Amino acid sequence: MKKLLYILVLSLMLYGCAAQPIELAEIESDEAETLIQNLSASPSPAVSETIYGPLSIEPQVIPDEKSRIIVPEVSGCSEEDQINEAIELQIKECVKKIDEPVWSEYSIKINSSGILSVLVQLFSLKDNRQLAILPLTFDSATGDACKLSGFFDAKDERWRYVLPDIVEAQAKRRGITLLSDLLPVKDEQSYYLYDDSGESMLVLIFNPYEITTYAAGTPQFFIPLSDIEHLLGGNSALLRLL
Repeated sequence: MKKLLYILVLSLMLYGCAAQPIELAEIESDEAETLIQNLSASPSPAVSETIYGPLSIEPQVIPDEKSRIIVPEVSGCSEEDQINEAIELQIKECVKKIDEPVWSEYSIKINSSGILSVLVQLFSLKDNRQLAILPLTFDSATGDACKLSGFFDAKDERWRYVLPDIVEAQAKRRGITLLSDLLPVKDEQSYYLYDDSGESMLVLIFNPYEITTYAAGTPQFFIPLSDIEHLLGGNSALLRLL
């Protein structure tokens, strides 16, 4: 048994290119077991960087006879094809709902810690009116689109009341007239994530007339993640941004 442990330790040390050689004869069996456990438990930096490092993003033109549509194309993670297909599909679906030619632009709001958050805007080709805002957020570790409800503890519904309270308080400070005292914050509420000088924000977006008058346009409300950290689920992707 001791010889087997010695062989395993030697293999691990050679594989890891250890800086200092170890005299195997000086290692007792219990020390060898501890060393093996420590080496096995150590995470690989390369794997961590692959999953959680920033993605490479390049503009990509979607062929369209009437519109000029540019979308972000990502690379640098194993799920890049899944993410790119989802981005293109959602933008195409949004364009179909608009009964006129459009042009698009996008801005990257978060691209770190395995999270990509993009804000796509569609404008009229005729007069440059803003016609739609489409926020998209993905977990690059899984390739999945992130729903707002998925960030919070499934057994704790307090976020459904806390977020509207924050929106109401901000609207009051900004002089925005709300149409109702009961604000809707749905499971699939429109949002994006934003890095404000090192402080990560959850930004809720509401459509015109959804919670306020048309004069307010498409109101956005910025909520520091640190203010809602206690509501997040144990495996929430947002914890990586804190």
